[in-house]
Amino acid sequence: MNARRNTSITLQHNKIEKTASGRQGPWRPLTRMLALTAAIALIPAGAALADPSPSPSDDTAAARTAAARADLGSPTGPVVNATAWGVSGWYQRYTDGYVVSSSLGTFTIGGGLEQTWNVQVHGWPTQNSYRLPTINGWTGNAAYFSRPNQGSYAKGAGYAKAGGPGYFVTGRTFAKFQQLQGLYTLGWPTSQVTGASGSGLSGTYERFDLGLIADTTRYGTRVMNHNTQKYWEPGKFGWPSGDTGAVKTINGYSGWAQYMMRPNQNNPSGAVYARNGNDGYFVQGAIFKHFADKGGLYWAGWPTTNDSIYAPCAMWSQQFTKVGRVGTDARWCPTGNYAGPYLKQAGPGSGNVQHKGYQGTAVYMMQRKLGMSPNKVNSSVWGPQTQALLTQYLAARGRPATTTLDASLWSFLGISYPFNSSTWVSPLKAPVSNTRASHINAAIAWGKTQLGADYLWGGTGNPGATLGYDCSGFQLQMLRAGGLNLTRVSNYYDQYPPSDLSNKMLHDPEMQSVSYNNLQVGDLIFYGTYDGSTPHARHVGMYIGNGQTLQSGGTRVQIMPLSTSSWGWATLGAKRPFTTSSASALAAPGTSTPLSATQFRSVRPQTRLQQRPATDTLWQLNSWNASLPKGKGMQLRGANGVGSWLSVKQGQQINVSTAGGFTVILAGGGHARVVKADASGRLAIPAGVDAALLVPDKDAAGVGVDAPVINLGAVGTALRPH
Repeated sequence: MNARRNTSITLQHNKIEKTASGRQGPWRPLTRMLALTAAIALIPAGAALADPSPSPSDDTAAARTAAARADLGSPTGPVVNATAWGVSGWYQRYTDGYVVSSSLGTFTIGGGLEQTWNVQVHGWPTQNSYRLPTINGWTGNAAYFSRPNQGSYAKGAGYAKAGGPGYFVTGRTFAKFQQLQGLYTLGWPTSQVTGASGSGLSGTYERFDLGLIADTTRYGTRVMNHNTQKYWEPGKFGWPSGDTGAVKTINGYSGWAQYMMRPNQNNPSGAVYARNGNDGYFVQGAIFKHFADKGGLYWAGWPTTNDSIYAPCAMWSQQFTKVGRVGTDARWCPTGNYAGPYLKQAGPGSGNVQHKGYQGTAVYMMQRKLGMSPNKVNSSVWGPQTQALLTQYLAARGRPATTTLDASLWSFLGISYPFNSSTWVSPLKAPVSNTRASHINAAIAWGKTQLGADYLWGGTGNPGATLGYDCSGFQLQMLRAGGLNLTRVSNYYDQYPPSDLSNKMLHDPEMQSVSYNNLQVGDLIFYGTYDGSTPHARHVGMYIGNGQTLQSGGTRVQIMPLSTSSWGWATLGAKRPFTTSSASALAAPGTSTPLSATQFRSVRPQTRLQQRPATDTLWQLNSWNASLPKGKGMQLRGANGVGSWLSVKQGQQINVSTAGGFTVILAGGGHARVVKADASGRLAIPAGVDAALLVPDKDAAGVGVDAPVINLGAVGTALRPH
C-alpha cells in the first residue's frame, strides 16, 4: 500500500490556493493493469540474453517461431537490424504484427500497435502485446516498451483500442501517466507524444480520452483533465504550471481549475476553469489581470467563452456567468444587444430629403431663405404658409412647385449651410477606451457647452454656430458626443411627422429601462401621454445629478430641477443609455434624489395638471402642453390663468372674452397661427381652421407660423395609463 495525496485548487479572490488532503489508497500501477490478462512468453528471456546477436538464419527461425505462436500471419518484409536507445537488435514485419528481438528479449507486437510502432521513437518491447479488458468504455491491446538509455524515464507503453491504431506513452509523460493510474484516470491515448512550441516555450504533450499530459522543462509534467483540456493549444493558451484541481462551489458552481503560463507575454499568468459537466475556458493576459484584481470567480463568476475580439468595443473580452463581459481594461462595454460605443467619429451623413409636413433644422433653413421669420420654438414646420411661399418663390424663377426639398432644390435656393446639415452628428468627446463614467461625463460636458442654445422644433443641431435643438434632438447629440452609438434612432425621426424621436428613444431596446427611484447620472427621463396603455413620450431630459436635469425645453437648452422638468407631461419612464454590466446593478441606489409617487410634474406650479379636471382637453404646444376646458357656444373665455377652446368652422364668428394675459391660437391640420380679435372681441374663422384656443400667454410663447398644435384628448385619458 502506498500513500498518495489528492491536490485541489480553490480560488480565493485573485489567487488559486492549493490545499491537500491525504488519504491512503492502493496504487494501480500499470504493471498491475497490464497483468489483468496473461502475457504469452514466447521465448525465455534467458535464451534471448544468452545470444543477443544471433546469426541471420537463427533470426529468421526465431521470428517465424514467435510469429506462428502469436498468429501474426506470414512475413511481409526481411529481417532488419537496428540500433536504437543504446541497444542493438532486429525486427521483422508480418501480416498482423512484428517480431522484435534485442537484449531485452524476443517479443511480438500486434493488436494494432504494429500500425504505428517505430523502434527509433518508441523503443524496444519488453513483453508481448496482449488483450486488455474494457477500461473507460474501450477494450484493446497493450505492451511495455523501453528506451534503455533514458535513465529513470526509460519505461513506456503502447496502447491500441480494438482496431487500432496504437499510441505510445513514453518518457516523463509515461511517468505521469503511471502516477495517475493510467487508463483508469485519463482513458486511452488518442495521439502520440507530440513536440510543440508556443508562448515562448518548447515542450511535449499527449492527448487521452479524458485529458492530456503536457511537459516542459520549466513547469514540469502536468495533467489537464475534467474538460480543462478541451480547447487547449500551447501557442494560444500557454503551458500548465500545475495539475488540474477541484474548486469548491463559488457563485453557484463547483468545478476544476489550474494555472497556465505564457512566459513571452507582458501578462504571462492565466488559468483555465471548467464548471462540472461543462467545457473549460481560459482566462489569460490582461483579462486575467483585470479578472484577478477584481476578485476572480467571486467577482465575475465562471467563464463561459474563451477570449476573442469583441468588435463593438474593439477589445479582447470574454463572458462570465455573473458579470457578463469582462475585457482587457476598465473601458465601458455593454452586454447583450445594448448600444455600444463609437469606435471613431461618425460621419455627417448625406442629408435627409425633406417633404411637406416635415420640420426641424433643414426646414427652418429653407424658411429663412424664403424670407420667413419663423419662431424657432414652434414654427419650423413645413406647413401651408411655408408651402405657399415656396411655390411663389419658385414660380417667380420659372420653376414648378414642389413638396420635396432635395439636394438639387437646396442648391438652387442657395442655402448657406450644407445639405447634410439634417444628418449632422455632434463631435465625439469620448474615445472607445473610456470608462462608463468618462463616457457619461463627456456627454454632459458637451451638453453644457450648448447651454442657452435656442429651442428649435425638430432641431437636431448643425455644423457651425447651432440654430438649436428640440428636446430629443439635443439628447441624441449629447449621447453621441459621449460616444454612444444608437443604431435604431436617428435625426430622421425628429424631422418627419409627427417628430416622434423622443418616443422612439423611450421604446428603443438598445437602452436599459431603469427604476425612477434608482436614477443614476446619465439616465434619460421621459414624459408624455398614454395611447391606451402604451406610454407615448413627448419630452425627454437627462439626469445630471443633484436633483437636476439637462434638457432643451421652453425656449432654450437649460438646466432645470428634476421636480419641474416635465413641462406638464406625465412621467413615463427612465432609460439608461450607457448601460450597466449586470442586472443587479440596476437595483443599486444611484446618485439621484428619488422621485416621489406624484405622477404629474409641471414646470409651472400654478397650472399643475393634477389640479385640472380630467375632462379638460390636453393640447400639445411643442415640448409642453396646455390643459383647456371646452367653451360653450361661440364664446372663448379666459380668467384666473385658465383659458378654453372651441371647435370651429370657416366663416363662423366667435367672441373672445378675457381681461388680458391670454393669446388666441387658430389651429387646423395640425398647424397653428396666432391671431388677435378685433376691438369688440370678435374673430372671424378663416379657411383651414377647425379649433380656436385661448391660451395663457406663457403657454403660447413662441407659437407662430405653421406651429404644430395637436389635440391629445381628455387630460384624464391622455396622461393616465388605461
